[in-house]
Amino acid sequence: MKAAWVRRLRAGWGVVLLSAPRPLLRVVGEAVDPKAVVVLRVLGARHVGQSVLEASFPRPAVGYLSAAVDGMHALTGLGLALMASRWRRGALIDAAVATAFAVLTAITTRSARS
Repeated sequence: MKAAWVRRLRAGWGVVLLSAPRPLLRVVGEAVDPKAVVVLRVLGARHVGQSVLEASFPRPAVGYLSAAVDGMHALTGLGLALMASRWRRGALIDAAVATAFAVLTAITTRSARS
């Protein structure tokens, strides 16, 4: 499995978060709060930056570190879902996306080594 498509998917997701946070919040049923818009844009910048770093340094260590960052992101999303019922739905969706990126990145990194 090629890692490039996961990087492109991540970069695309980051661009969506950067450019359209308000419609995305509406789609998932969250309030369009100014703080939430900022958080989504910060997360979008992280995804774009992470995809650029993965492409610039295509080494297993970078891939596994990227997967670990996504794993930590998923855990913080779960923590937010538990602690703040107001943001539960969005946090769970975000945790699911982060988990998917963690798993896909780990799989493609492992496949690249084979």
